[in-house]
Order: sequence, then C-alpha cells, then structure tokens
Amino acid sequence: MAEEAVLSSVLSQVSKKILEKLEKGKKLSTEDILLLYLDLTYKSIRDTRQELKEEISNVKEELREEISSTRKELKEEVNSVKHEIKEDIRRLDTRIDEANKRIDAAKNELRGEIEKTSNRVDNVKNELKEEMNSVKQELEKSINTVKQELKEEIRRLDSRIDETNKRIDKLYEIIAEWRKEMKESLK
Repeated sequence: MAEEAVLSSVLSQVSKKILEKLEKGKKLSTEDILLLYLDLTYKSIRDTRQELKEEISNVKEELREEISSTRKELKEEVNSVKHEIKEDIRRLDTRIDEANKRIDAAKNELRGEIEKTSNRVDNVKNELKEEMNSVKQELEKSINTVKQELKEEIRRLDSRIDETNKRIDKLYEIIAEWRKEMKESLK
C-alpha cells in the first residue's frame, strides 16, 4: 500500500512537471509522453479497482437482502403452517372430548381421524423440509456462482496489475538508462 502511495505521488509530481514544461511551450520527449501515459494508466487501474470494490459491496448487499427476504418468507410460511397445525390440534381436542362421551364405536372413528391428521402433519412437515432444502441449495448455488465470478474478475485484475507493474519496471529501467546517459553527456 505504501509503495502505491509513493508511486502515485511520484507519477503525479512527474506529470505536473511535464505539464509545466508543456505550458512553457517546450517539446515533450518520448519519456515525458510515456510518463504521462503511465500516470493515466495508473489512475485508471486505481479507479477500476475502486469501482470493483463498490460493485462487490453492492453484490454482497443484494445477496444479504435476498437471503433476508427468503428467510422472512420461510418464517412466514412456517408460522402459517404452525398456525394451521395448531388449529387442527384444537379441532382434534374438541373431537376427542366429544368422543370420550360416545360409545366405543365413536372412539374408533375418532382414532381414524387422528391418524389421518397425523399423516397430513407428517406430509406437510416433509414437504416443508424438501422446500427448505431446495431453497437452501438454490441460495448456495447462487452464492457459489457469485464467488466464482468474483474470483475470476480478481484474477483478471491481478493479471492487469502484474502487466502494469512490468511496464512500470521497464519504465524505471528506461529512466535509469536515460539518467545515466544524461550524466555521461553532461561530463
């Protein structure tokens, strides 16, 4: 990070001096133009990196909102099913109380109804489990897809940064040679 700050500062100062030279009407050398181009490229990479960070942040926020919304929907659905089950249980309790007053035949009929209701509860429970697993898998798939896309974008940016660093290193070599030649020519 410190190296980037130093590089940014150096490029900015060099660009200012080159622009001052241009304002004085002096002709720009190839090195001057190359330094200006390097400064613009560096600023573009820095801006692209910032935009990428913002985009990643936006994607994370959208995912959080989507997950939160899905959780809320699942909670509402579970609460609705719980309410239905509670209502069914209340109805069954009333029937059981009435069945206690009836003869054995009525008790047997009531047991059949309880068994059917129990099966319905099991079926609803199983359906909910399947649906929750399905939603979970979809969310995991979406998250994995976004992660993969982000990894690929980061790899691409790292490659661009590596190329730029190589070009900067080459530029430093050119500047060093130029300075050496200038020193020798001044002797």
